[in-house]
Amino acid sequence: IDNQKVLMKEFSFSDAGISRALGAASHATARQPAKTIDMGMSSKSGAQMFAALQNHFMPGTYDLLRKNCNSFSDVALFYLVQRRLSAEYKTLERLG
Repeated sequence: IDNQKVLMKEFSFSDAGISRALGAASHATARQPAKTIDMGMSSKSGAQMFAALQNHFMPGTYDLLRKNCNSFSDVALFYLVQRRLSAEYKTLERLG
């Protein structure tokens, strides 16, 4: 798309709960750029996903080994497109 920006909303999970931002804000301080993987289209909106998941990913419930950002991504993917996050991104959960 010439000279146009496509605004993408990012949802992420941390100890503050679910956050919403434009672009890959959760990776702004990362050493490497965020990796984007096309997982498909959904008939559900970001607002619908937020409403469905907010009670399961409350502030103060983040746990690095058991309930982390990848756990959130896995649940959000399943809610939106009925697909699971690849096992390569769930190494910490297997340890916990």
